[in-house]
Amino acid sequence: MNGLSSPTTVNYADSGSPVGLGTCWGWTDITKSTDSEAYGQIDALLKLDDGPFESVKFGLRYAEHAHVVDFPVNGNCCADWSAVPTYSGEKYPSNFASGLGGSPLTNIWQFSEAEISSFVAQQVGVKQPNRHFWPGESNVHEHDLAGYIMANVGGDRWAGNFGVRVVSTHVNSVVNQGGGTNPIVGSDWGPYTPTPFDNTYLDFLPSASLRFDVQKDLLLRFSAAQTMARPDYSALGGAVQTTDLNWVGNGGNPNLKPVKAATYDTSLEWYFAPQSLLAVSLFYMDFSSYVDFNTGTLSLFNDHYQKVGIYTISRPFNTTAENKGVELSYQQPLGAGFGLQANYTHANGATADDTPMVGNSANTYNAIGYWENKLLSVRLAYTYRSHFLVGLDRSYAEYMDSLGSLDASVNVNLTQNISLSFDGLNLTDQVSKYYGENTSQPRAFYDNGRTYYAGIHVKF
Repeated sequence: MNGLSSPTTVNYADSGSPVGLGTCWGWTDITKSTDSEAYGQIDALLKLDDGPFESVKFGLRYAEHAHVVDFPVNGNCCADWSAVPTYSGEKYPSNFASGLGGSPLTNIWQFSEAEISSFVAQQVGVKQPNRHFWPGESNVHEHDLAGYIMANVGGDRWAGNFGVRVVSTHVNSVVNQGGGTNPIVGSDWGPYTPTPFDNTYLDFLPSASLRFDVQKDLLLRFSAAQTMARPDYSALGGAVQTTDLNWVGNGGNPNLKPVKAATYDTSLEWYFAPQSLLAVSLFYMDFSSYVDFNTGTLSLFNDHYQKVGIYTISRPFNTTAENKGVELSYQQPLGAGFGLQANYTHANGATADDTPMVGNSANTYNAIGYWENKLLSVRLAYTYRSHFLVGLDRSYAEYMDSLGSLDASVNVNLTQNISLSFDGLNLTDQVSKYYGENTSQPRAFYDNGRTYYAGIHVKF
């Protein structure tokens, strides 16, 4: 391992052909993951003319979501070792992984999709019910009911709104837990008991926003709100995925509470010229409930070592956190159709244990140059974010390295109703790099390449 600039050098004598091939861990897993949602929503606006009260907006929304993962067959080493897929000489492209740096493995053999499909079709009938992988299943049903009311107010040189949203969340999760007084038996991963978890949360979420016209071209804004976001369904499911070789894994937590925060924001905006803006904003978010990750232990059957043992399992849990920082924004036309836009955010976020917040980059900025007229619009945008914690992978911290990306877009107005668009993403072909506790521990590299889009837009 050589760090992030040149991650690894690999030498393997027989990479060009399947010498000593075995199908262990590689074949005949059968899984099914289903998400479905039904919802209904109604909103209304009542216009008023009563002093500072301009209007009142209110509404209701109801939703039901089901997240179900079935894992009836975990093949692992259960395939017929006397049978292997037919190899016809296929290899990875000669330039495979050439954009990652270092000297990764080259001249690698591979099976075609047809060869794999044929082999799997032969092996599926070999599987037995004892391969039911209950630790990898989850079943989550969520019912949400929300109502809100908001008043829009205003007067001479000021305007704003205030209101409250009331949200009821009911989550039912059925988690397969090892053992039990009357367990289901017959799985190679041991006896288990499907165990229901029911949780209901009622949240009152007030909010308020005010704008003051300090002078004609200078605005001062304040806002405060109690916010709520629900955990990902996979985090609630409790399903456990394991890496047998290292006795580690990751799983969910059916008792996770929603993420809640009191948020405060104030900004000063100066419109110093037509279509021009210079603004500074301060923000503070106090998380009374935040989802972080830690590790625990779980006793499971290890298919690789053929025995029951203790796994180190990473799971999400609720804690507290805070995030605060500053935002700067700038926009200005330069003349002759040219212009600039830019913004920068510095965010300082940490949990109660003084660990990094998942997904929080300390520094983020965007710089956009454009040229446009009535017929043509051209934009070139550079986006950057500094490194951030992704979460736990195999019970260890994983970070994504700093990344900058250059994108471009062109729009052509052929007529009032017909336009063409062209977009190019990641034009500099940046590689996404992940690492462990420090940059000397490379974990994963992704060269996703450049992406191009072309479209035609018609308005009737």
